[in-house]
Amino acid sequence: MLEGTARAATLAPDDRIWLLNESDLTLRQFDPTQPRNTRNTPLDLLIGRSRPDFRFLRKYQNNLYLVDRVNGIYVFDNLGNYRKKLPFLNLTTIGFQGDELYFLADGALQLFHLYNLTQRALALPVPAADVRQVLLGEGYAYIFTSAGIQVYKLGA
Repeated sequence: MLEGTARAATLAPDDRIWLLNESDLTLRQFDPTQPRNTRNTPLDLLIGRSRPDFRFLRKYQNNLYLVDRVNGIYVFDNLGNYRKKLPFLNLTTIGFQGDELYFLADGALQLFHLYNLTQRALALPVPAADVRQVLLGEGYAYIFTSAGIQVYKLGA
């Protein structure tokens, strides 16, 4: 049973839920069919004395990605074991397409390959200051601005 405050959550492929419990700084896997916690990962040793600002949690390709606006992106395996930290700061959300993680930074859409660890940038077709979020879909980019949503066809 979850006690505390869940700051972020994401679905796992086995119909369980990963939660960031902000009250005791743990990642917990919760099974709603039982209802009980099946895994607990304490985060206090990872973050040390820093003051984290956790914003986003996502399960993708057997890894769990926890976005900390202050310290970067913490990566855990499918059992909740810490693997590494990606040094991308000041993020509030991330997305995934294929083998790439993407996010907005430096006035462009940054794409980071999860396996060969290379990074590339795509220029935005609208002023970066107007962009709130970008979602990449099958062949299209959806750019959310304060004025609405703009849809662009991605090149081949």
